[in-house]
Amino acid sequence: LLNRNTFYHSNKVDYLPVSRKDMACYLGMTSETISRIFSQWKKKSIMVTDNKKILSVDFNSLITIAENF
Repeated sequence: LLNRNTFYHSNKVDYLPVSRKDMACYLGMTSETISRIFSQWKKKSIMVTDNKKILSVDFNSLITIAENF
């Protein structure tokens, strides 16, 4: 998902046209797991949300997480 330049610009997410359920299916996870991960990222300030929209993402942190996975 990080390589999909169509949905982000810099550290701001312009639009992510994927539901948590669809994202979970794409990644082979449950939507509950996606919700837990998002909650952890929000607590660590990796992601900022407003209701159901992702407002900004620290992509450098996500790249570090992906590289160490």
